[in-house]
Amino acid sequence: MACHANRKVLEGREDSLRAAALRVAGEAPCELPWDRHTLLWLHGSTMIEARCTAAGEIALRAFLVIGPVLQRGLEAELALLSRGLDVGRLERDEDGDVALTHTLGLALDDSRLHDELQAFCCVADGLDDLLCRRFGGYRSVDHFERTVASMLGEARTDEPLN
Repeated sequence: MACHANRKVLEGREDSLRAAALRVAGEAPCELPWDRHTLLWLHGSTMIEARCTAAGEIALRAFLVIGPVLQRGLEAELALLSRGLDVGRLERDEDGDVALTHTLGLALDDSRLHDELQAFCCVADGLDDLLCRRFGGYRSVDHFERTVASMLGEARTDEPLN
């Protein structure tokens, strides 16, 4: 019985996340075919991922910079910028790409979910431009466009933002 109740809580949380994502991103959020608990959308120039965990928390990730060129000083800069953020923290993944991550706890009610999601998206959209100017690389929207152009056989000669 407890498992059934937890599943209902999780389904309700996922419904709340979808509703908040629709308010923030309009018609844009898409569900991953291989992971129905994860939504993706573009907010400005930043790809946002929102995932409902098994515990009912909402894990947010904004893909800020793909392939930063200048590695020297990046870790210190990310630590410094993270301290000044109202929402989330900056981190590098195993490929060296930079993301903003944040977790919304189960205690966050639906009425505040939209506001928290909107704040996260706005912070992320400002950070990707700043970090690309300082460290090079591609914003997620630029990386996405280059990948699609490559798949379609269209040559893109533009260089990463520096």
